[in-house]
Parts: sequence; C-alpha cells; structure tokens
Amino acid sequence: MRGDGLAQLIGRAVGFVQFAVRPPLPVYMGGQTLQYAAIVIGLAAVCAVVSALRASRHSVVTYDRAAVRSDRLVQASGLIFDAALLVVAAYGYYSLKQGTPLIQVGEAGEFLVDPVLLLVPSMFICALALVFRRLLPLLVALVGVCVAPVADAATLLAIRQIYRAPAGYRALVFLVVVTLGLGIFSASAARTLETNYVDRAKYSTPADLQLVENWQFDPDSPTSAFLEPPLSALQVPGVQSLTRTQLYTGKPSVSRASMEGAQVLGVDRGSFGRVSWWRGDFARFPLGKAMNLLATSDNALLASSAFLEQNQLRPGDLIQLSFMAGGMGLQPVEFRIVGSVDYFPTLYPERGPFFIANLDYLHDQLGLGIYTVWLSLEPGVRTPRVLDSIAANGVEIIQVQDQRVVVNLPRLDPQRPGILGLLSLAYIVAALLTVFGFFLHTLLSYQQRTLQLGVLRTLGLPSGGLARMLLLEQLCVVVLGVIAGTVFGVVTSWLFIPFLQIDVDRLGTTPPFVVETAWGDARWICLVLALMLGAGALVILGLIRHMKLSQAIQLGERV
Repeated sequence: MRGDGLAQLIGRAVGFVQFAVRPPLPVYMGGQTLQYAAIVIGLAAVCAVVSALRASRHSVVTYDRAAVRSDRLVQASGLIFDAALLVVAAYGYYSLKQGTPLIQVGEAGEFLVDPVLLLVPSMFICALALVFRRLLPLLVALVGVCVAPVADAATLLAIRQIYRAPAGYRALVFLVVVTLGLGIFSASAARTLETNYVDRAKYSTPADLQLVENWQFDPDSPTSAFLEPPLSALQVPGVQSLTRTQLYTGKPSVSRASMEGAQVLGVDRGSFGRVSWWRGDFARFPLGKAMNLLATSDNALLASSAFLEQNQLRPGDLIQLSFMAGGMGLQPVEFRIVGSVDYFPTLYPERGPFFIANLDYLHDQLGLGIYTVWLSLEPGVRTPRVLDSIAANGVEIIQVQDQRVVVNLPRLDPQRPGILGLLSLAYIVAALLTVFGFFLHTLLSYQQRTLQLGVLRTLGLPSGGLARMLLLEQLCVVVLGVIAGTVFGVVTSWLFIPFLQIDVDRLGTTPPFVVETAWGDARWICLVLALMLGAGALVILGLIRHMKLSQAIQLGERV
C-alpha cells in the first residue's frame, strides 16, 4: 500500500482499529515528506549493508560454530545498542516529565504533535523487549528447574534447546513482546483519549438535554418580575426525569478567600442524581450520598476540597456567601458545610472555588430566578421530537444544549482521527509482522533442525514426543513473551499516556485525565496470538508427519 493510501486510512479512523467510510483526505506530499522518505531509505540501506558485511565475515565453519555456541548472553555491540535505546527513551520520558508537551496547540487553534516525542513510547517498549530477550535463557532455565521433577523427555529437550541455543528464539520473543506491548499501549491510549474526550464533554453538559425557558415578564407580581413556566409542560413523551439548576456568583466571607466571585450551583437534591452524569473520582462518595448530605438541612452546602483546605474549614462549620440580589447590593446568606467534593459537573476549579447548595433555599433567600432545566431522555429519543412536543405545550425554549452534539463535536477535529489512526496503524503493522515472523520462524527452525529431529526420531523419540517438544518450545517462548509484553504495555501506558492530555486554557484540564487500560483489547490480542500458536502447531504436525528419515539423517546439513 502506498504512503498516501495509509494516510487516507488514518483519516478514516474513529477509534482504535475502527474505521468509518468517509471521503478520502486530500494528501499533499511536499518537500519535507520527501526528505523524511529519503532519510528512511538511507537508514534502510545502511542497515542492509551492515547486515551484509557482518554476514560476509563468516565462513561455513565459523557460522556453524556460532550457531552451536549461540548461548552467549552478552555481546558488546548488542548491549551498547540496547543501552543506548533505553537511555534515549528515558531521556524522552524525562523531557515530557519536565513539561515538554507531546501535543501543543498553535496560534490558530491547531494541534501540533512532536513526532520525535511521539516515538518515545515505542522506543521504550522496544528497549525493554531487547533487554528481555537477553534474559530469555535465564528465565527458561528457571522454568526448567521448576518443572524438572515432573517433566518428561520432550519437555526437558525443549527447555534445554531454548537455553543452549537462544539466538533462534530471541527474534520471535522480541516480536511477541513488541506486538503485545505496543498493542496494549496503543489500545489504552486510544481508549483513554476516547473516554476523556467524552468525559470532558459530559462534564460541561452533564444531562442529555439542558433547556432555558422563556420567562414572561409580570409587572404586577409583588415577589418576582417574571412568571415561572410550569415544569409539567416539559414532561413530554421521551423524557424520563428532569431537574432544575441555577448558577450563581457568590463571595465567601473568609479572609483567605479570593476577592473574585465563587461559583455556586443550586440543585434540586431529590431529582439531580437521576439526571446528571457523574464519575467516581469526583468525590470520596457517590452522587447519591452527596445529595443526601444536602438533604440534612436547608442551608447545607458542599464545598470544593481545595477551598476547605486553603481556609482550614471542615464539615460542620458555618460560612456566609454574599450574592448580588437585584438592586439591593450584596446579600449575605448563611450555610453549613456538610461535605467536600473535588469536582462537580459544570463547575471548574480553574475559575476559583465552587459550592453546591439547595436551589429552593437560594430562592427563599434571594428570590426566584431564571433557572436551567436538565432533562434525562429515554434511549433512542431524538432531540427535535422532544422540543416539538414541548413547543406544543406552549413553552418557548430560548437555549438548548444537547449532550450528544457536544460529545460528537470533537470527533470533527481532524487531529483526533489522526492520533487514533496512527495508533491503530502502528498496532496493525506490528501484528502483521509478528504473524509473518512467527510462521517464518517455524519453517526456518524446522529446516535448520531437520538433522537434529531425524537423530532424535532414530534414537527412539516417537513422533508425538517430537511434535510435543517443538510445540513446547513455541509455547514457552510465546507465553513468556505474552507475560512480558503485557507488563511492558501496562507500564508504558501508565507512564506515557498522561502526556497525551492537552493542557491549554481553551480546552481546560477538567475533569482530570484518567488512564484507562484496555484489558478488553488485550484479551483480543492474546486471542490472536493463541490462534497464531495453534496454526503454527498444525504446521509443525504436518511437517513432522511428512518427514522422511532417509532424507533427514545424512552427513552434514542441507544448504
């Protein structure tokens, strides 16, 4: 597939290894693209020449000697390369830790991705895989010590083969570790980005539908200048629950508080929990308990944890908040603190302290005001249908916020499918290389060991034992690679995924970025590896069944 085709495939990504049917993106290949292509071609040529020069130094005798004595654990050149790659990955992590952003926002609002830093997680996984493959003989030897008392001849032969000649298995275990580690990291990064995109949208719009009604002016009313529309008019087909909220600006009466106003959200404690979205890390208790705390008294108040810590307050303390009440100036209202929350939907710590109070109590103290109605809709109900039904009841809606629209809006950003498509494509390429490498390793290993297998068969090892020995070799390598790849992928996810968060005022950092490990995708990856191992077993059984001892046992090896 050509490079422009891969770029268009990346543009179709809607999730991890999920692609939609979209018009192809226009791909422009400029001078910088050609420069990168020239660099890649040059590196590939250098690697090919270096490999050819290394191979040309061997004769048949030295090659056979190296193959027999390939159990040397340390090679100076290999160790230097492994250490250098690990140092580069560690420096990249250090740069990110010091504040160098992985993704920046330009002056025009576009996302700018540093391609060098974007490669750091992959380099980190590759460096760990290179170190692990050097430890393979020791790990296999440890497995052999554990199973030696109960192992049969085929099992011991398989373990000793890996321990004494690990060079033939290091490439396979490297591919398995890199594929699984990169797959878990890519899936976790994609799932984390997707989840946090949605969570950020739901934090700003916690209900399925948020409406502001048109309040009619009533000059004859002694208590309010507006007539409150009936809430019953909003109870139309398709609406499950509704609740009222109103955002105020209040000034805390504590010396250490900021002179700027604080956010005060008035809620209906009885219905708010049935409508609003909530995430478990917003407070030390669920949303239902938060509403129960507000029900302890009319003047109950939930405060932000940072505000209580800053002003050395605790639940049970009294506090006054001053509000602007018409032309009467600041009007103080007394509250009793009943609990604290770290975050609360629609309230942003970046804008200062925030509080949650009972809306009816605020109306009693400050007078009735225009509030926002949050609605919870039945699954599959469309917003235009609900709005038409409300309009038929004689209620005019002047402001609408649809959670589904807010959630889907970031998906129109071209940078989002770019990141998800790049992660998906990286995993697909790694998986294909692993599958190809596994079958190539199986065939080459069998051809190179035809003489050995023939001798073992002649010495009395049955065909079943011979097949079991080869399968145990593959199984041992793949299982160790799966364990290492899973650990490396999870560790890399927890180290590097937090740097994918975009920290800018335009988008904010609330709610906090939560890393989500894609265990479901990891199970699918392991299933693919299991199927690959099963297919390899069938290939081995077929080769052994058709093996002829007269061709296998001969002086020397076939070239």
